[in-house]
Amino acid sequence: MRSNVPALLALLFIGSGMIPRPVLGAEAIDPKAELDRLQTAAASGAIDSQLELALAYDKGKLTKRDAAAAAQWYQRAADQGSGVAELQLGAFAETGDGLPQDFQAARAHYQKAIALGVPAAKLKLGLMNLEGWGGPGMRAQPFR
Repeated sequence: MRSNVPALLALLFIGSGMIPRPVLGAEAIDPKAELDRLQTAAASGAIDSQLELALAYDKGKLTKRDAAAAAQWYQRAADQGSGVAELQLGAFAETGDGLPQDFQAARAHYQKAIALGVPAAKLKLGLMNLEGWGGPGMRAQPFR
């Protein structure tokens, strides 16, 4: 299995606005056409397209932000073994954005991401351990 980490990092940077698409040689895009293209490719099972579509919904690129739709596409990519998708699902479960807040589910997603080689998941899981969220004998939810 070849590593697609560089491509995924580029997608994350594009989605965050840190690298505008024209810098990568792309012309101005029609958001509706690009969204349709991504949805078709993602529905066919292409992990990179599923991640890019999830990111579009997550960050409100090409369409209005929809965290629940983002979570669904991240889940489809995670089901195919994407560690980046597991990381994002963990963050959604941790914050309650796009998924119900559930620290035990967040920990499980972070652990899967770690097993799939995503270093950032170690930091997220470590922070949860530091806060005492969701593990055995730990708080199920943060103090309010």
